[in-house]
Amino acid sequence: MTDLVTFLSGLALQSVFVASVACVAARLAYRWYPHSGLLIRAGAAAIACGWLLSVLFAVLMTLRLFRPVPATAAALVLAWLAGLLRSAGQDLKTNIIRDGEVLRALIQSATSGWTAVGVAAFAFLAALLLVRSLSLPLLGWDTLTYHGVKSALWIRAGGWADLNSP
Repeated sequence: MTDLVTFLSGLALQSVFVASVACVAARLAYRWYPHSGLLIRAGAAAIACGWLLSVLFAVLMTLRLFRPVPATAAALVLAWLAGLLRSAGQDLKTNIIRDGEVLRALIQSATSGWTAVGVAAFAFLAALLLVRSLSLPLLGWDTLTYHGVKSALWIRAGGWADLNSP
C-alpha cells in the first residue's frame, strides 16, 4: 500500500510541476505576443517551457535540491511570480478559452470532405510520431545502461552524482 501512495504522490507532484511550468510559459507567451496568432503563441510557450525547464534543472542541481518536492515548490513560486506580472487584459483563463474557441473553429471548418480526411490522416500520423518519440528513448539501450541510471542517481543525490562504471 505504501508503494501505491508513494507512486500517487510522485505523480501528483509531477503533475503540479508540469502544470506550473506550463502556466508560466503560457503567461510569458501571452505577455510577449498578445496580438499574434495561435501558432506563434503556442510556439513561444513551448520554447519558454523548454527554457524554464532547463534553467530550473540547472539551478536545482547546483543547489543540490533536485528532488520532487523542492522542484515542485520552485515551479509553484515561479507560477505565483508570473501571476504578479499580469497586466490589464492579460487574464490567462480568458486567453486560453479564446484560443480554444479559435482552435475549435479551425477544426470545425476543416471537417468537411477531403479536408477532413487530410486532417484525420495528419492527426493519426502525428499521434504515432508522438508515441514513438516518447517511448523510444525510454527503451533504448543507452537509456537503460547510462542516461536513465544517471538521472536516477541525480534525483537520489539531489544534485550532481558520479557514475563510476567500467
